[in-house]
Amino acid sequence: MPLILPALKSHPCITKISKPILTKDDIPYDASLIFNAGVAKINGKYVMIFRNDYGTDEAGWSSGKGRLRTSVGVAISDDGITNWKVAPTPLFDSVNLAGQEWHRLYDPRITVIEGQAYLCLACDTRHGILGC
Repeated sequence: MPLILPALKSHPCITKISKPILTKDDIPYDASLIFNAGVAKINGKYVMIFRNDYGTDEAGWSSGKGRLRTSVGVAISDDGITNWKVAPTPLFDSVNLAGQEWHRLYDPRITVIEGQAYLCLACDTRHGILGC
């Protein structure tokens, strides 16, 4: 007998917007794939920490043979949906980590505890994947 699941619906307060909040065209530095990962409201502004994959891959993005790099950037908005102002440089960039313990950065999250903002992200290292 097939499993029948109930229809899933979002709460009425959740609406879908017509485009991603940030795209590569919004980033003032080299950018190809933007992942809008973590947002928190801090001092009346929405602060987003996002992942950016970029680089060259002559054989195609999916080949895994290109020089794909990652960076973690910051953007700020008054309403959390539109008019994001992206910082002119990333917080972290895998290019600057050459020869370091970390190789790739991703899945950034931001949270506020007692007025202090905390950032957590995943890192590929020579020891495996770690939370940083």
